[in-house]
Amino acid sequence: MAVDQVTYRRLDGALQSLGFHRHTVNGSVTYDRSDSGALVSLPALPLDETVLPRHLAAARAGVAGIGVAGEPEFERALAGAGAGTTPVPN
Repeated sequence: MAVDQVTYRRLDGALQSLGFHRHTVNGSVTYDRSDSGALVSLPALPLDETVLPRHLAAARAGVAGIGVAGEPEFERALAGAGAGTTPVPN
């Protein structure tokens, strides 16, 4: 999926669909998955903004680096998150 099609809301939904839990603390959003030790930390930006390429790369690295999901699974999670199935608080 092209980075210009990914918002922070879509990325949030994708990470949550992969089993990550979202925590907001002091202007940062942290996603963790305690069963694997995977951690993704991003600045708390408006959910409807297009994700910055470096933030999408950090999320991919956090997901793939620890073996939570490979590239195809991550792409499917991003595509599925666009369906609006994951409500996200602002």
